[in-house]
Amino acid sequence: KEVYRVTGIVENVPNNSTIQFSGLVSFQTLYNLKTGTLTEWDGNFSYETFLLIKGGINIDDLSKKIIELADRIINPKLKEFNYRLEPTLQPIKDIHLFSNFDGESGMASTLYIFTAIALFILFIAGFNFVNLSTAQSSKRAKEVGVRMISGSTKNQIRFQYLGETIILCLIAGLLSLLLVELLMPIYNNILGVELSLYQSRFLW
Repeated sequence: KEVYRVTGIVENVPNNSTIQFSGLVSFQTLYNLKTGTLTEWDGNFSYETFLLIKGGINIDDLSKKIIELADRIINPKLKEFNYRLEPTLQPIKDIHLFSNFDGESGMASTLYIFTAIALFILFIAGFNFVNLSTAQSSKRAKEVGVRMISGSTKNQIRFQYLGETIILCLIAGLLSLLLVELLMPIYNNILGVELSLYQSRFLW
């Protein structure tokens, strides 16, 4: 057992974050505990390195220099294992959706599939709404006739129908949000996830 000193605490990481951890330990602490694989260039590939790059730096040139460094220092030692390390750079904002590292797959394809399904459902709902509105319009023909005789213009009648549609859509939207909020805990419990309509902050 090792004794550690806690030097800081952080807020719990959101479940939708790609970066998950239960604790953070400095490399200096690891160096004190274990030498060799942690202090040699070809010793350990079990973690990723995050870089804060200054503005104005050409990313392509930096990537080439990193690969050249690996070819000069690391890959000669890995050649006997028939393996070549080729480090790549990826913006942190792209990791969640477009990760291309070994053992990882971005969520973009899943997002596109669910977006297509949502748009298809929305199209069907809109199509049915138009059909129902057309069917109801014949029943309101007398109302339109009376309003035209009373002096209403086509624009007034058109705005009336448009206003009724907007109000109906707003009511449906509010009801759907209410249902989602009420059913979300049940959905999360079934799937074992923690989804929410509202996020205090996004950390991907």
